[in-house]
Amino acid sequence: MINDGLVSGTVDAVMKAIESAGAYNVEITIGEIPTTAAGWKSAGSSTSARMTISGLTVGSKCFFRMNALTPLGLTDFCDPVSKIII
Repeated sequence: MINDGLVSGTVDAVMKAIESAGAYNVEITIGEIPTTAAGWKSAGSSTSARMTISGLTVGSKCFFRMNALTPLGLTDFCDPVSKIII
């Protein structure tokens, strides 16, 4: 889930917690969903299932996807979630 952040140009990423996860990753793209993995950029990593992402351009349409690092390796990314930055 991607929620509006407390200040303009930020969002809060809230991921489903996985008991064995050691880290969570968020990737971002602006404008449209890319056709290759190379079109995604890291928005950050966290040991928590919640993360604030800042420095986003107000009015832009961003897409986010998340995955987790578990003892079995990286999970698949979730389906992309879109958000207009306010």
